[in-house]
Amino acid sequence: MQGFVRVGAFLVATVSGSLLAVIVLQYREILETTNQLATPASYAPPSPGYRNWLSDQGLERTSLQNGVNEAHVLYERVPVLCLIHATSTQQARAALNTWSRRCNRAVFFGTFSDPYVPIERVSDSCSLFRRVVRKHGGSFRWLLLVDDETFAVVENLRFYVAPLNASAVHYLGHPVRGAPFHNALAAGILLSEGAVRALQPPSDRAVRCRNGDHQLDFAQLDKYVGAQLRRGGHPVEPVDTRDPLRRGRFNPLGVEKMLVPGSVSYSDPYWRTSFFRSPEGAHCCSRRAVTFHGINPVDMFLLEYLVYGLRVGSSRGVGQVSPTSSPPALAPMELTSLLRGKAFIKPYGIGSIT
Repeated sequence: MQGFVRVGAFLVATVSGSLLAVIVLQYREILETTNQLATPASYAPPSPGYRNWLSDQGLERTSLQNGVNEAHVLYERVPVLCLIHATSTQQARAALNTWSRRCNRAVFFGTFSDPYVPIERVSDSCSLFRRVVRKHGGSFRWLLLVDDETFAVVENLRFYVAPLNASAVHYLGHPVRGAPFHNALAAGILLSEGAVRALQPPSDRAVRCRNGDHQLDFAQLDKYVGAQLRRGGHPVEPVDTRDPLRRGRFNPLGVEKMLVPGSVSYSDPYWRTSFFRSPEGAHCCSRRAVTFHGINPVDMFLLEYLVYGLRVGSSRGVGQVSPTSSPPALAPMELTSLLRGKAFIKPYGIGSIT
């Protein structure tokens, strides 16, 4: 009798395991099929090309010894205002000390004060953008809206949008499905000056704006931006901001999660809601990536060093990367468990990724 029970238990376990494997495989297939069917055509912003834009500016690329620094030219001719939602003192200070210094102007907003970070107190989303235009209008051509868990490479942002007409309405980022779609704040929302001005309510609604007509909910701020542009009569569409190899420029996840296959759970909204997804692994992210999200203060300084401090080869740092002696070995590694156990400093103590 016990033998029959054991055999029966074995058969049940075998069948259950097989069914679970089939369900997981079908779920992945459904995700891939859904992406192929549901992803709309890309509405890429019209662009004459970066080299043509340089030519129109009377510029051409040359060695640094014979010309001006290209990043300096972009800094002057493509001014960027970074509007940063402060969520904690340590995150805000890390952003202040690292990437935000590359913005032409960085403005922090939130609901608390800090002696080291000038945080503007705001109560509603309507007055937030009215204040931006009133205080900083004319000093920027593009606005990057992010939170303080974002690391942005502002030079790549300028390179990407330099050929575009900033007076027109451009609404760029990582589009996600909703009712209707909007660009996710986690990946950063890039607005042209024309789009920022379009976010302002008509003058006859100024009183309603002051009375909290659009009460600021930071969790809904990205949805508010898209909805307000539509209310103003601007037909915004999801724009595929990935590079020609379909690698992400505006990334709503951290570098490690994007680079290590399997780190992003199948239940993560990234797979279900993203209009334009990028592959996991070494080809996840564009070489001209603009943003990554979920960066803790320590890793923010690490990225600052890797992006701006590390140089390869000679002091010029141009064309000094050695060729490889062999193709990638593709040796299998179990990195997910290492990622989960990596210790890092959180804004409020020490913890680990779970």
